[in-house]
Amino acid sequence: MKDRSTILLVALLLSGVLMVWQACASPEEDDPGAGTCDPAKGDADCNYVEYCAEVDVVDGSGFPTGDVKYECILRDTCSYDIQDCAIGWYCSEDGYCFKGTAPQPDNNQQPDDTTDTALPDTAIPDTAQPDEDTAMPDTAQPDTDTVQPDETVPDTDTTGVTLDFSEDFESGSDKWTLEGIWQVGTPSDGPLGCHGGTNCAGTNLSGNYPDSTVAKMVLAQQVTIPTSIMEPVIRFYAYVHSEGTQMGMMDYVEVLVRKSVDNWDSAAKAVFTIADTGLTDNATKTKIGGNGGGTWHLFEASLTPFKGESIQIAFRFTSDEFTNAPGIYIDDIELH
Repeated sequence: MKDRSTILLVALLLSGVLMVWQACASPEEDDPGAGTCDPAKGDADCNYVEYCAEVDVVDGSGFPTGDVKYECILRDTCSYDIQDCAIGWYCSEDGYCFKGTAPQPDNNQQPDDTTDTALPDTAIPDTAQPDEDTAMPDTAQPDTDTVQPDETVPDTDTTGVTLDFSEDFESGSDKWTLEGIWQVGTPSDGPLGCHGGTNCAGTNLSGNYPDSTVAKMVLAQQVTIPTSIMEPVIRFYAYVHSEGTQMGMMDYVEVLVRKSVDNWDSAAKAVFTIADTGLTDNATKTKIGGNGGGTWHLFEASLTPFKGESIQIAFRFTSDEFTNAPGIYIDDIELH
């Protein structure tokens, strides 16, 4: 009887441990998410690895019906060290993209603010500040006023390509470095013509693009984005016919924006603010793909985060190991 009671006690203890373990399981692994969500609640209806996003309702053929719904979408994974999320997003320490600005810089600034407010309470700033005010304006300000405008304006005007850059490819690919499958010329497949003129760039001018490929078309020169421009943008037209939909882009083009101190792996991905419904991914609005119905479509992305920077632009095409299609063509690019 005693042995039987001992066995029963051990069983009860093991059952309690199992219940505690299940209660503490990570919501990231066990919670499948709510599926649909209420945008008024933010991401509250979704689990940690998802966020609430507006999704276009499509018919059985994959074309949009004009209606929208809200669903929990998986977040992009990323590298915290290189911060490779799309513009307007940041990478958390555990490797997921969140929209907005990382909270860490804000936390770091708080001690600085308290230090700054404490300094005027002491006697040192009160006696030192008048000395700086009388010395600095007389000697430093005139030098700053005469030097900075003279140095900055000529640099912007003389850097390789100005912000008023345009490309119609009528003179060929002389401004670009073409890697892999990218070609410039007159297409004999896909759109069977360009958006303007006779030349454009495409993933294959005479047939479908191949599976399992990554290829870039890189603007060879740098572009300087002046700080005086209110809303600098990149704008272009694209013919789009690739595998995938807005819910899942398998074959797609991204526009990479690289600062002079970056490499292409850490380059930012342009977020499209103007794009036809269904031709960008729902998650980040950085991937162009799907079926555009045989016509050319306008795409536009903001370059505001790069004011005061010298940048390079690249169009990067990626395809998976399965189905291919006529591809993606680019024409009439403008930076202004």
